[in-house]
Amino acid sequence: MRARVAGLVAAAVLLAACGSTPGPTPTPTAAADLPPLSHDPPIGVKEAIHPPSEPREAPKGRLAYVVDSRAYSVYEYDLERGRFLGPAPRVVTTADKVVTLPGYPTVVGTQPPQQAAVSRSWLYVAGGIEGTVVVIPRLPDLGRARPVHLPAVTVQRDALYGGGSASNATETGAPLVSMVVALGDDRVVAVSQDRGTGTSVAYLVESASGRLLRSAQIPDGTANAVAGNGEGFVVGMNEGRLVVVDRSLSALHSYPLRGNPRGVAVDGSQAVVSSIALPGHPDASTLEVVDLSSGADRQLRSLSNPYSGPVAIEGSTVWWALGDLSQVRSVPLGGGTDRVLGSCRYINSVAVARGSILATCLEHNQLAVIDIASGHRRLLDAGGFPDSVVAPGG
Repeated sequence: MRARVAGLVAAAVLLAACGSTPGPTPTPTAAADLPPLSHDPPIGVKEAIHPPSEPREAPKGRLAYVVDSRAYSVYEYDLERGRFLGPAPRVVTTADKVVTLPGYPTVVGTQPPQQAAVSRSWLYVAGGIEGTVVVIPRLPDLGRARPVHLPAVTVQRDALYGGGSASNATETGAPLVSMVVALGDDRVVAVSQDRGTGTSVAYLVESASGRLLRSAQIPDGTANAVAGNGEGFVVGMNEGRLVVVDRSLSALHSYPLRGNPRGVAVDGSQAVVSSIALPGHPDASTLEVVDLSSGADRQLRSLSNPYSGPVAIEGSTVWWALGDLSQVRSVPLGGGTDRVLGSCRYINSVAVARGSILATCLEHNQLAVIDIASGHRRLLDAGGFPDSVVAPGG
């Protein structure tokens, strides 16, 4: 029987850990960067987080999206305003303190959501242990969140897990859906991370109807990172492989990598992969380019420290997050000198939008907004656990 979800966990539990990570005192969000406050009474300690009674602000410009896993919500960052849309509700914590959410919350489930992806018409969010991909129309602000429940399937266990066949279900009876990637504007692929079997399964879903079209196990272990490549998608696997998959979920190629992938982005016919070292490799962190047709690769950069994180591409530039160093590094694809921009610590997601780098950081649960031209950085509160930031075209 499906385990009973722990309800919509009390708002106090969701937010109790905000700002609890050791480190320097966090920089508070500037007053000009705060959204308007909801006039509703604070959400009670035993209540589920929910949107305020007031209507959401209309966006002035393009939107980026931040997933807050602790609040089970998505916040919309208005690139024109330079802040999250409001009104922002207040919440009572278990310590009987009143805190304010970063912005207007679009609740996407009853368990912590994971990574997100965006297309022209849709925002997609991986539903974690609920085994869902959440499909949300962009109108341009967000519409109603619709969860699509994905089934557990039989997989062939990784050899390290004993081999043989088994279900990829978690204790909830559903798969753990951790990653999503948009295929054009009409389909989305949700990718599981199967803890008990050392595997991953791709689920192909039709965006408008929510219909599951098919599923297939991805070869070579468990997925660590995923990115679309126009004709399909690529997956960085924990066994040090890059798997190229087409729109029908057929694995076309599996290429060796220089490390265990931590981030992947695609530029036309090539992928850029950031990795940490596999046994026997001298460099702790690497950034490499892989030709998706031949598997030929070249190393762009290497570091002696194991800080390699997510990557994004804009034009001929790779933006490489080095989480523990609190920096995002600009690496020219065609050769040249790197440029280092200060960010925040423990970066777990990056995106490029309107001349800025957006990075979610876990040390103080913040969104860093870094102007590419000047290097100026702003830090905004991003909730209890900002798991992902995505922006259209970035």
